[in-house]
Amino acid sequence: SYWAFLIFIVGVLVGKIVVPFLETIFGAIDYSAYGALEGNKEAVIQLWIYAMISAAFAEEVIFRGYFCYLFEKFMGTSKIANISMVIVGSLIFTFAHFSQGITGLISIFMVSLLFYTVYILSGKNIYTTILGHALIDTFGLYQIYLGNF
Repeated sequence: SYWAFLIFIVGVLVGKIVVPFLETIFGAIDYSAYGALEGNKEAVIQLWIYAMISAAFAEEVIFRGYFCYLFEKFMGTSKIANISMVIVGSLIFTFAHFSQGITGLISIFMVSLLFYTVYILSGKNIYTTILGHALIDTFGLYQIYLGNF
């Protein structure tokens, strides 16, 4: 879907344009835990499979699907409720990634705002955000494999 590709394009732009700017202010994101993946095809493929299950699928089902369902159940579907859902959901999703430092948290928050917004605008199509998440994670792992972090 074009929504998934929008997530991917904006996510890559955040990573390539916004993150370097944030790193000059707040410091670099610590990618040292991924150092063993550089040039290691087998390890990258293994992590990719895990990421598709735990991040692309599970995170989207929990953070976009289930969270939004619960939020709407208690807060409704008004415009203000949807805006609140996007902000609160993005904050919760961001803090679930606390290990990435302030630069990582800011960039994740920005991309999470996009994920929630696309989820709502796509008619709550969870497959769109799963695909968008999968594309971003695949690109990121490929960049780590190449040593571009």
